Amino acid sequence: MLETFSIKGCRILWDKRKKILKKAKCAIRRDLLSMSDIIQEAIEYTKEKALKKRETQIIYWLNTKVGEDWYTVEIHYDPSYKAWNISICDQGEPIGEIVSDTWPFLQLLFDEDVEPEAI
Repeated sequence: MLETFSIKGCRILWDKRKKILKKAKCAIRRDLLSMSDIIQEAIEYTKEKALKKRETQIIYWLNTKVGEDWYTVEIHYDPSYKAWNISICDQGEPIGEIVSDTWPFLQLLFDEDVEPEAI
């Protein structure tokens, strides 16, 4: 079993190339703060499945509907990098990533394209 995960030790890298309402960012952060246990379960599950050669992606709907937009968190373990990618998506389109200094999370967005924000 992995160490206990806490979303409070992570950052969101918002994609500067996407239009994301400030109200939506606040709602996403607020919902993420309640999801440490759920994300930990997904982290453990996706790694276990990948090690059994069954790559799996977990998608959670966030309670953050703002206007016409709905948001999800998508979690995937990449066994070749031994790291997870956790994306925040707007109707399936990535708008940000969650990264951590203590957990092996992949950063797929280029530094010049992101606006980092503490959770």
